[in-house]
Amino acid sequence: MILKNLTVVDSQSSFDQKKVHLVLEKGHIKEILPASKKVSSAIDYNGSFVSPSWVDGFAHFKDPGEQMAEDIYSGSIAAFHGGFTDVFLNPNTNPPIEKTADILYVLSQNKHPCVKIHPIGSVQTKAQPNQMAELRSMHQHGVNVFSNVPLGIQDPSLLKKALQYTALFDGLIVQNPFDARLTDQLYYAESVETQKFGLKGIPEYAETSIVYRDLQILKHEGGRLHFSGLSCAQSIELIASYKKKGLDVSCSVSLPHLLFSDQTTGLFDANYKVFPPFRDQKNRKKLIALLNKGAIDMIYSGHWPVKVENKQKEYDAAEPGVSFLEYVYPAYQTYLANQVSISTFIERIAIQPRQIFGLSECSIENGSKASLTIFSSDEKSVIQGHSKSANNPLLDHDLQGNIKAVYTQNKLRER
Repeated sequence: MILKNLTVVDSQSSFDQKKVHLVLEKGHIKEILPASKKVSSAIDYNGSFVSPSWVDGFAHFKDPGEQMAEDIYSGSIAAFHGGFTDVFLNPNTNPPIEKTADILYVLSQNKHPCVKIHPIGSVQTKAQPNQMAELRSMHQHGVNVFSNVPLGIQDPSLLKKALQYTALFDGLIVQNPFDARLTDQLYYAESVETQKFGLKGIPEYAETSIVYRDLQILKHEGGRLHFSGLSCAQSIELIASYKKKGLDVSCSVSLPHLLFSDQTTGLFDANYKVFPPFRDQKNRKKLIALLNKGAIDMIYSGHWPVKVENKQKEYDAAEPGVSFLEYVYPAYQTYLANQVSISTFIERIAIQPRQIFGLSECSIENGSKASLTIFSSDEKSVIQGHSKSANNPLLDHDLQGNIKAVYTQNKLRER
């Protein structure tokens, strides 16, 4: 199979930013030819880009427990149409993913031919929140990433124990850093905008204080720690300072938090209600600057589907979340491409997630394993809404940029 006239976006590759033809055979890149060379029997993707296939680090599929909002297969279809071949599934299902049987259930639902679901194990048990879950047993079934979303690991002694334990097998602890005592039932950020309306918001220190606490624990105990669900630029600056000290720490931000602020969304539209909440415009611009400086290691979709009846309520009663897997590239291309280069975007959504999560690399080189996402910046977006939920503030927007196809597991599948 030959895919012709593709521009490579892969900072690891010697063909980065070059227009080429890809000769694919048995799931590998057999040869990379210059676009000037004539080829026959090829699929022409003239004007499109190709990169290593995309990885979504933290998605909520509500399966088991709330499959009416999303199940693993419908989420996988949405991921495919968003250009993703690998999705890490958060453990806050019902029941949560905290033991071997839960892992086996998720793995049994891996039925999409182009998308692989990777379950994230829960750090703690639901019945006894201060008790560590079956990390070793889950690891023996292929799980190497553990979290406790959405409010993270509140007990510092549990985090200490989890870091010590997962260090034995090079596991990764993911922390959503929020002090639950300061965030309970709050879905606004503390800002000038919320103060105008007399609304009580979540202060930045509800996040930054936990980030500092956990960095201190990591410094003394070792292990691998990733901060996700960040909303404050100050948190990322703090993490970057400890990374320079040699700690094995990384962080990520959802794409919606790079797009929206409390000034651009309005405060009472439930489609913009997420956790953590969007902060002010100044903070959003700082997040983008930190992304461009390399302080943010990864971008993820923030995909959190919600049933229609749970969104169509007054803001305070509506469930937080945004269905975003299919919107990641169009939203980037429409609203961020003039501020964040395509190379930076691909590094944070395809290359560095593989390194952080320990997935096999798939650089676009002769002889490499082929796992590819093909996309066009010139075409209008075609979003068909494959997620079961439509809780998205961009639903009726005209967006630019389109996913064309993915190639993985020796299959080319076009949208």
